[in-house]
Amino acid sequence: MRSKVSIQKLTMSYYLKDRVVTALNGIDLEIADGEFLVVVGLSGCGKTTLLNILAGFIKPTGGEILLDGKPIAQAGLMNRGVVFQEYALFPWRTALQNVEFGLEMKGVDRKNRREIALKYLDLVHLTNFTNIYPHHLSGGMKQRVAVARAYAYEPEFMLMDEPFGALDAQTRESLQALTVEVWQKTRKTIFYVTHNIGEAVYLADRIIVLAGQPGRIYKEIRVDLPRPRDSFDPRYVELERETTRAVRQG
Repeated sequence: MRSKVSIQKLTMSYYLKDRVVTALNGIDLEIADGEFLVVVGLSGCGKTTLLNILAGFIKPTGGEILLDGKPIAQAGLMNRGVVFQEYALFPWRTALQNVEFGLEMKGVDRKNRREIALKYLDLVHLTNFTNIYPHHLSGGMKQRVAVARAYAYEPEFMLMDEPFGALDAQTRESLQALTVEVWQKTRKTIFYVTHNIGEAVYLADRIIVLAGQPGRIYKEIRVDLPRPRDSFDPRYVELERETTRAVRQG
């Protein structure tokens, strides 16, 4: 399968008082076009640092990242969509207007951006909430609006950083299933960061385990399970155990 993202000898170091801290050390990683890649690891292993570099929010101290063969540049470009744990919705905009925002920045005319925004709100099952403001939406609904907004301007590459970490277990499970549903319909390349091992096994085509001191890839785990996935499947349980052992040992 064609490589969508190529990470080559990526390093990230910074000064902390009187010493240099290495957050990432020589990361080499190929992400296939349309792949759902999930990154796990203990706190401080460099997961979010790597995501922020991919998003263009911070500049690495060494190495290179290519998207479709071209170097990834600064943040703000429309070729990447980012979803964080914080919803970051505009409180003065309705759900529809929030989803339209990226399309406005892209210069899409009013009629077309409304049609596109409605399409993605329908994709996340929020057709009946288009004119509702964020303060009237539940946490799960707000995150669905954030996901729809990130998808609406058709980015080449999706980055998701613990997007469901602040939600209750039932809502989280519902949004995990929705994420798989949207991914299967759009086939966007996804880089997903989580601390939740069960979530990683449920979502991923491939799991990358990062190890700290310094940040490096400790193990890659293929998740060759059909979707939808059953958390009681013995193979699913074994993959959870394998991933948990790798996180602890890394």
